[in-house]
Amino acid sequence: MNGKKTLIFAIVALLCVGTGAYAMSVAWAGENTGITTDGINGTAQGSLVAIGTFGTMSNAQITALGANPTAVWAAFNSWATGAIGDGEDSTALGTFTESSGPTGSGFFNATIYMVAFNGPTAASSTYVGAASAGSSLWKFPPDDASQTGIDVGQLTALTILIGSYNVGNFNNLYQSATDDSWKLATQAVPEPSTMMLVGTGLLGLLAIRRRRS
Repeated sequence: MNGKKTLIFAIVALLCVGTGAYAMSVAWAGENTGITTDGINGTAQGSLVAIGTFGTMSNAQITALGANPTAVWAAFNSWATGAIGDGEDSTALGTFTESSGPTGSGFFNATIYMVAFNGPTAASSTYVGAASAGSSLWKFPPDDASQTGIDVGQLTALTILIGSYNVGNFNNLYQSATDDSWKLATQAVPEPSTMMLVGTGLLGLLAIRRRRS
């Protein structure tokens, strides 16, 4: 009985080797150019970056999400995640280098979008950016046996959907004063307490109007 089990397991192992498991590979980076929150300082190490798609959303619909980290993340179909500082010098801010290889089912040939935050999670962030250099440059491979590469340096002012394009200020180990950078959206989402105060104020105005009428 044990001999039969060993034989069966050996056949299964050989079949697995014979089929060859592939996963499409995407190298993505902000190495020579990077991401900044204020246009002067690089985004802190450990901050979340990710590539994926926004499904059937148009660029205008993505932009309409505004500077709302949780809304952007909820609408985003993440394929791979990383963090500022990955693959770089321990002192580098705003830069990263990733090499990701999960299976590409559902992402083949789709335009690659990148999202970036100023915290380790969307929920803990106050700034967010979303961008794509377009399908001609940023595109997932056609199958699991292929690979591609994308870089933040391929972005332009026209391809950043949330955030802005900054030139000349961001400096660190990997950037000179003439390098370009992707600046995250500068309009932070109001805190819940602020929103409650605004809502209370509006209700008060409505009550005053009703009394006068």
